[in-house]
Amino acid sequence: MKYLFPLILFTFGLCGARVVPATDSIVVPDRTDVKERAPLSYTCKFRTLQGGDAYPSVVVRWHGQIQRMTWDSAGEVTYEQNYVYPAAFHVYPSSDGLSGGSAQAPTDPFPDAPVIPDEYVFEDIVESFKRDCKRPY
Repeated sequence: MKYLFPLILFTFGLCGARVVPATDSIVVPDRTDVKERAPLSYTCKFRTLQGGDAYPSVVVRWHGQIQRMTWDSAGEVTYEQNYVYPAAFHVYPSSDGLSGGSAQAPTDPFPDAPVIPDEYVFEDIVESFKRDCKRPY
């Protein structure tokens, strides 16, 4: 019991010595591991996807997801990441060949959407849309 108090003081002394001094400024080194990328360019195929849009949309596939971009009435780019094409909320059951119907439904609504390589970031896709895809009317 007589050694408990000095042991506690010794432990607190060790813990106090582990305090990290505050730094005046944090220096963020420049990233040198980023590869130089060629400017992104893809085919702008305008599609009418939603009735309330001022202009048709362009869809691209990036990281396996559909990205949708369009112009709004003010001339600004609006976009939707991981766009899901609206589908009917009920599906008729398959006829199992009784009337010659197919039991499979189409799974990809945009099979011809341009595929963007994964090394690009989403801002590159939007900048390319602003630069290359002019407002259709």
